Amino acid sequence: MPAALTTTKRRGILTGFLALAAVGVSVFSASDARAEKFRISLETNPNHVKNITIDKYVEAVKKRIGDKLEFEIYPSSQLYKDRDIPRALRQGAVEMGVPGTWQLDGTDPNFAITSLPTFYGMPEDLILDVTDGPVGQAINKNAEDTIGVKVLGPWMSLGFNHYFMVGRKAEKIEDLKGLKFRIPGGTANARRVEIMGATPNAIPWADAALALQTKVVDGLVSTHESINVAKMWDSGIKYAFEDRQWFSQYVPMVSKRFWDKQDADVQKALVEAWAEVIGQAREDARASQVKTRNGNIENGIEVITASDDDLKAFRQELLKHEQALIDTMKIDPDLVKMAREEFAKHESGN
Repeated sequence: MPAALTTTKRRGILTGFLALAAVGVSVFSASDARAEKFRISLETNPNHVKNITIDKYVEAVKKRIGDKLEFEIYPSSQLYKDRDIPRALRQGAVEMGVPGTWQLDGTDPNFAITSLPTFYGMPEDLILDVTDGPVGQAINKNAEDTIGVKVLGPWMSLGFNHYFMVGRKAEKIEDLKGLKFRIPGGTANARRVEIMGATPNAIPWADAALALQTKVVDGLVSTHESINVAKMWDSGIKYAFEDRQWFSQYVPMVSKRFWDKQDADVQKALVEAWAEVIGQAREDARASQVKTRNGNIENGIEVITASDDDLKAFRQELLKHEQALIDTMKIDPDLVKMAREEFAKHESGN
């Protein structure tokens, strides 16, 4: 049996335990203080204007809060396709996503408002006035409540959508009848294609090239930007028919689970950083559509622009179906009325 411990030895051992305990507390505190992960899921690839904007956004947030958040950006649907972002955000499986309005109308139908016939052929600046104003703000507020997210601010522009085809050149809208088109999603987008006499097929962007190559579709509804970045001429695209059928936008969303846990300074930084980058993001998107249109032409895509008379006649045809779309999709009629009033003011010059 060992000899009894002396008082001095007992004091030494106690001091050692206290030191170890202090180390343990120190290690726990350091671990506890580590930056929280902020995962951003994007469907588009790193060269896309959306991804470039998100890179700038991350830097703007860091400028305000330093290393409080550990950012991880996952492009090209590495985590989720954009259509799955609402569920992922609600479950806290990802912290941020920037899905398109057309990918949200299944969760909140009001996001489909800009794809209604009322918006067909309207100028970009007027569309932005509507989505930045009371109409867009009401949609954002409802989405925050129903989806379980925080909408960071104004929607990001992508640009006008047109038809891109593999094997048929179109001089007018009637020339597109009978074709099968990949659409990004959205009930109103599908109905527009149907009214034209073609067949819509909702396919995620990541699968669009394969759908062309395997002849699942004859063409795409998309933007010059997206066609160019993905080099869709390599998948057979030869023609474009510009009809400015709808103006696609992205909605910056943060998981409510994540948002509610953050200090006020982090919440403020996330909102202010978006306000800092959104203006330039829209300018970049606008410039990119012009640049990529030229690039598509240089790579052999023949671009034909619909005449104003052709567009006006088709818009009148589309408007015959608008009320049925509003009723079927359960879009808030008051929001549509507000949008129509804004357009009426523009047309009257007020």
